[in-house]
Amino acid sequence: MNIIQIGTDKFPVATLAEAIGCWEAARDQHGWGASESPRCTAVIDGQHIKISYNGRAWGSDGEEIA
Repeated sequence: MNIIQIGTDKFPVATLAEAIGCWEAARDQHGWGASESPRCTAVIDGQHIKISYNGRAWGSDGEEIA
C-alpha cells in the first residue's frame, strides 16, 4: 500500500506523482511557508521517500528521484 504522511496525517496514494500533488495541494491550501511546513514522507512501492517543501522527492540515499 502506498501512503503519504503530512505531519501526523496519512493518506493512500497510487503513485509518487499523486503523493507530490497531494503535498502541493495541502501546502497551498494551508499557506505553509518553507519554515512552517510539516514533515512530508511517503512510502511508494516499498521505497521510503522524503518530499521537500518545493515538491521534490528524495530517496533514503539522499538522491533526488523526482
